[in-house]
Parts: sequence; C-alpha cells; structure tokens
Amino acid sequence: LAAATHAGRAAMAADATLPFVIVDAFTSVRFGGNPAAVVVLPREEPGKRRHAPPPDGIKWEYGVMPASHELSGRDGWPPDLFLQDVAREMNLSETAFVREKLDRRRTVGRGDNEELFADYDLRWFTPSGAEVDLCGHATLASAHALWDTARVAPFAVIRFHTRSGILPVVPLGEGAAELNFPSAAPNMLLLGAPPEAVRAPPRAHLESKSDDDDDDDDDDDDAPNNPAGVTPETVAAALGLSDLRADVDGEPTGDVVYPIVAGRNSVGDTFAVYPDPAHVLAARPHPKRIAALGGRGLVVTAPGGVATRQGGAPVDFTCRFFAPNIGIHEDPVTGSAFCGLGPYWTDALGIERGKEAVGYQASARG
Repeated sequence: LAAATHAGRAAMAADATLPFVIVDAFTSVRFGGNPAAVVVLPREEPGKRRHAPPPDGIKWEYGVMPASHELSGRDGWPPDLFLQDVAREMNLSETAFVREKLDRRRTVGRGDNEELFADYDLRWFTPSGAEVDLCGHATLASAHALWDTARVAPFAVIRFHTRSGILPVVPLGEGAAELNFPSAAPNMLLLGAPPEAVRAPPRAHLESKSDDDDDDDDDDDDAPNNPAGVTPETVAAALGLSDLRADVDGEPTGDVVYPIVAGRNSVGDTFAVYPDPAHVLAARPHPKRIAALGGRGLVVTAPGGVATRQGGAPVDFTCRFFAPNIGIHEDPVTGSAFCGLGPYWTDALGIERGKEAVGYQASARG
C-alpha cells in the first residue's frame, strides 16, 4: 500500500488555523488512488491547566473556531457538528480526524525484536456528515500523514483506536505500509435469508452451469425472506446492467447475464459477482436504486482483469464500490471493501492461506 501527500493548512477562521494534509492512498502516483483529508488535532500541552467541560458538553457555534483546549481533546473530541462541517468543507469521500493519546509512545520486546509504536485515536466522516465504522484508505492516509509530518518516527508502528477496534499500520519503507484489518466475508444470512438458503461455497459460483441446472434452487436463493429485496434482478437494475447479454460468436445476443448475490458482510456491504471483469467496467450505477438495496454500499466484482491505471499488470479480481447511503456515489479505492473481497476471492479462487491475492478497483482514479 502506498500513498502520495499534498500538504496544506486550512484557515478555519480569521484568527485560527487547523493543519491538514490530503493523501492519495492506495497508489504510487499523484492524483491516483483514493484521496483522503487528514486533520491533525493539536497536541496535548503537558502541565497546562485542564478546563472543566461544560455540564452539557462542548457546543459548536457555526462559523466560530472552537477553543484550542476543545480542539486538543483534553475534554474529549471536538463537537461532532464541527467535525461534520470540516468533512463537508473537504468534500472528499472521507475526512479523517486523528488525536494523539496521552501515553502514546511505547516500546515492546528487547534487542533486535524491540518495536516502537504510537497510539492515536481516529475517526472518519463523509461529506454527508455520516461517521463510518471502518475506512481503509483514510487509515492509510492518516498513518502516512503522521509519518510524513514527523509527528511519528518513520519506523514506528501506529495503532489507531477506532470504532472498529485497534487498527495497526506497519511502515514498510518508501511510502508503503501494511494494514491489519478484520476479515468480513459476505454471508447470505446477513441479508435476512434463512439458514437453508445460504449459498454453496464461492468456488462453485464460478463454474459454468449446464442446461440441466436451470431449475436448481441456487437460482432462487437470493430472494427468500430477504427484506431488502436484494436479488440478481434488482442488483442488475441498480448497476444499469439489466440488458447485459452473454456473447455468442462475438455478438451480445445470448441470455441476460445476472450477477450472483454473494450476501452482505458485517461492514454492511452487499456483494454481487459477475463472471467477467468487462461486466464490472460496464456498470452504470443508479444511486437511488443502490441505496434502496440497503446496507452501507454495493460491491460489484469479477475474477481476473488488469490494473489499467497501475501499469496494466494482471490481477486476481476486479471490483467497484458504490455507497450512496453514506454520500459516496462511487469510491475510487475502498480498503474496507477488501475486508470482504479478500476472503471471498481467496476461497473462490482456491488461493492458499497466507498467499497473496491481488485486486484492482476499476474506478476513474484506479
């Protein structure tokens, strides 16, 4: 994972400033990958007198910069309304807010195995003002910002304390880092389907079906007891692919190609699997229909493909991600979506545990 940084300092009011950087995450080139704004809240000032917080909490007066002790987090986070307004001002898919924890620098181990790590709190907001539980690219961006601005030593592991638990980011050198995120494979049960409707192992989904299989129950198990109505037909319509047809002798005159609905995961994303990466590229999403499917967002994916905007190397799978329910029409690169894509395709492609699987998110930024 790599990132490129654009630094800046935003004037939030005539007499106050708040530092931020914009980092292009999941890319090795500027203006690629997914940009995130990282707002670094002021450091604690040791020995400074603590301010007693108001009984009803800190309030955000629109257009007025909070006091420095409110921004520093000595009395808790700045008001959510303030964080939401900053995220709207940044107008990127996510704005990350990082806050230094008091006892943040520790070492563990001895000798050659000694490791330095720093602890920070981290929250993420979208331009709509929604706070999200997990965000990959803005986590990577936050770590890169802390290393790049020398707030954290370049060899130190950063442990972010988030709504999804502690997320460590390990520096690998030359702008690259390793994220340790939870695995969250899609499951039909999370769409409301009964246990007997859980689909077969993913590998079976990729095998072509014979004419004798047309009446198989697998064709129908997306819909039963599914309160959101997430079916191959509704997903295809949401992606603008209702008329997608299979090629016959090089012409799209075959049967309509519908996706396999693989389920929803604990992050809240619904997964739809097409047989060809060209189908993923052909999607022309309808935000209102995608929003009606429920959950956080819709991941559409297919086996194979090439990383078109990252050198053209072949990949194991291709994907795109749409999340109008949290104010994101299409996300350029979505680290949290790979929490589900990773385990799904590792199983579907028969990749051994511990081996690398390479995915490419085919957005305009790549």
